Amino acid sequence: MSLHIRNNWQKALSGGYLDKDEGSRWHRWAMVEAALTHVKYDTATTRAYQRIAERGRRKVALVATARRLLLSCYSVLKNRRPCLFLMVKRRGSP
Repeated sequence: MSLHIRNNWQKALSGGYLDKDEGSRWHRWAMVEAALTHVKYDTATTRAYQRIAERGRRKVALVATARRLLLSCYSVLKNRRPCLFLMVKRRGSP
């Protein structure tokens, strides 16, 4: 096994990060666009985004938010339960 393949395998097992070259760029774009829309609402995911973005890492925060949304979608489909985070109100509205 080459060193490159072994390192990628170890990274996958340890729950490592995704490089820009891994996965579909269109899926990543779609999820980041969804995250941009989602952060307009007051949810736990939005608060996590704001904590990361406050440190000046807005792009990292968007990708992290997109990943959280994707995990939520996966959980809804896997467990066949309704999505509860859709029942929130827009920030700044009464």
